[in-house]
Amino acid sequence: MPSSRKRPEPCNASEESDGGRLPSSPKRAKASRAKAPIPAEDVEDDDSAGEEQPKVRRSTRARAKDVQTRKERAPASGDEADRESEEETRPIDKFGSSPAVAKSVTTASIPQVDFRQTLLKSAQAQQLTPSVAKPVPRKIFLAQANKTRALDESPTVDDATAPAAAAAANLAPNGQPSVQPSSTALESSTTMHAPPPPMTPAPPSTTTPQPQGAINHSPSPPVAGITPRGRSQLQLVHGFVHHPKHDYKAGDYTGISKQLILRVCREYEALIMCNDPFPDSIVSRIWFKRCWDGACLSLDVDIAPDDHVQKLVIDRGSRIRGDMVRCTREKVEARFGFTKSTRKTTIRQNIKKYDELVKDGSYLYQNEAKQTGYCESKLISIILGRILFGSQGTSFAVVYRKYFDPIPAVTLSLVYAMIRHCIGEWATGRPIRRHFSEDPIKKERYLPHVKVIKDWVEDDPQITKKIRLRWYKKMRAIAGIDDDVEPVVVISEQARARARAALSQRTGDTDTEEEEDDDAAAA
Repeated sequence: MPSSRKRPEPCNASEESDGGRLPSSPKRAKASRAKAPIPAEDVEDDDSAGEEQPKVRRSTRARAKDVQTRKERAPASGDEADRESEEETRPIDKFGSSPAVAKSVTTASIPQVDFRQTLLKSAQAQQLTPSVAKPVPRKIFLAQANKTRALDESPTVDDATAPAAAAAANLAPNGQPSVQPSSTALESSTTMHAPPPPMTPAPPSTTTPQPQGAINHSPSPPVAGITPRGRSQLQLVHGFVHHPKHDYKAGDYTGISKQLILRVCREYEALIMCNDPFPDSIVSRIWFKRCWDGACLSLDVDIAPDDHVQKLVIDRGSRIRGDMVRCTREKVEARFGFTKSTRKTTIRQNIKKYDELVKDGSYLYQNEAKQTGYCESKLISIILGRILFGSQGTSFAVVYRKYFDPIPAVTLSLVYAMIRHCIGEWATGRPIRRHFSEDPIKKERYLPHVKVIKDWVEDDPQITKKIRLRWYKKMRAIAGIDDDVEPVVVISEQARARARAALSQRTGDTDTEEEEDDDAAAA
């Protein structure tokens, strides 16, 4: 149906407007035409035939009135009338065009759709298409694959409460049952467009409620401070602030915690010297647990260790080796006469001494020049006397006598390896300090001396054991610690005889015996 709208034509520039005044320019004429009001009597119906009228812009109200009049005269069919009304109600700008269609006054009828049938057809079609399952968390996947309990489940849950705990493990973080499918449901899961299955709440758990922080749901390293149930925590000094790069030391703890840590460190260092100077990580952790449990038992406490304390104790292995190397370096220089100097003659003398000591293992003998007293170097008693008996009351060989009486073969191997290491620092005639680190020293110095001492002990086990016992007694005596002397009796035999006679006349029953009055005894 052709549109009844008429586009306005530009007026002639010669026509008068606004009281017969001519516009000075086309732009001004165009603006004056746009602002000129349209008289009501000039607006006529579109059905009026005959003469041509000048095409002017008509207002929206006038066009709506024309549409209403046309509907009253000749009503059209439903769809055609809707389209016509929609076209007539479109806004027209001042240039006569319609760049955008506004909301129509009339609304088209919306057909009714059965959404239930549509969903059923969609579900039937989706069964034929491959489904895309949602990602399953790694913990739940491993638990379902291995048919075991969840990885983050509390160790207090027993087999009887395992189903309830498994149902509780499927709860979302907000406390609502999660929509996570099981291992069988993963095979026949539908896509995300399908209607979700009805959510059923999990059955109430019969387990005892766990304290806050007992279960860690994130794969994070062990947190210092979370201790097993029934064990107390280590006490830090007041005002201590943790820093990620801070190396903990015994001074960071206070009270019984500090005493416990120092005792564990001391025994761990003793094990380093008498069992294995270079233990691996597994052996180190086993020693730490053994020392910690023994210290807790001796101090009558039950404190749980943390990772910081474990690292603190294990690092004491390198510390005690460093102390032994410093002591050995000092004693080697004094024993063999090495001199620090820049003179060429002194340097040549140092090189000559180095060659004499290294040749045929002369440093192992008691007399280096004659090579007598194999594996009985005088430096053994000097160095070990300083290390094992440095302080009388807290010395390693006094507190842990069971480890060093007699002197172990491992300790002898370590000391001889350090002696050889310190002698090698004078190979150029000038002292060149080298670290007694684990990687090169264990292979180049320690293991060869382990074989040397082992062969020496196996040659005659009884005699070598007596030599090692003599070393221990000698070093103990030099340190002023002598426990072989019998205690002095401070009471005579006659006084003891009278005490025994008086004791035999008593019954031991305090109720029947009368205590002697102090006044009567004084009288």
